[in-house]
Amino acid sequence: MKKELLNKMMSYCENRAQPLGLSSIVTQEVSNYCKEHFGCFLPLEYEDFLHEINGFSYDGHSIFCCFNEDIEKNFPRYASLDFITINTNFQEGTDIGDYLLLGKSSLDYIGYIKATKKYVIMTNGTLDHLKEFDSFQELVVCFLNLHEKE
Repeated sequence: MKKELLNKMMSYCENRAQPLGLSSIVTQEVSNYCKEHFGCFLPLEYEDFLHEINGFSYDGHSIFCCFNEDIEKNFPRYASLDFITINTNFQEGTDIGDYLLLGKSSLDYIGYIKATKKYVIMTNGTLDHLKEFDSFQELVVCFLNLHEKE
């Protein structure tokens, strides 16, 4: 993940602390779990994001984390944003297996389309596609409206 984007994200959240990034060993375990239970590995750009910061939440926009000791101890409100729990509940509660959910706001979900390997912003209720992206970085910039904050 590009440092420029991380700097924009931190500026957006007024430099409030965010969870520490995950080790490659942990993200590999999560990716293997994802493949076994959700049919695909973690998208590499999302995995890179998790190496830098394990989730992000500010002003009603959240990018999912992987629950760990840092989240439990320092960011307890992030516990409800656990990638594995949310995707497990989504896949068990619906017959929709086309996506990995990567984040949410009150209006939208952000996700990864398994078949096309594209990132997407979808409506919260109907999962209608609002916009698709070739990269996680483009998705994050649009989702957080970072292009307007320059």
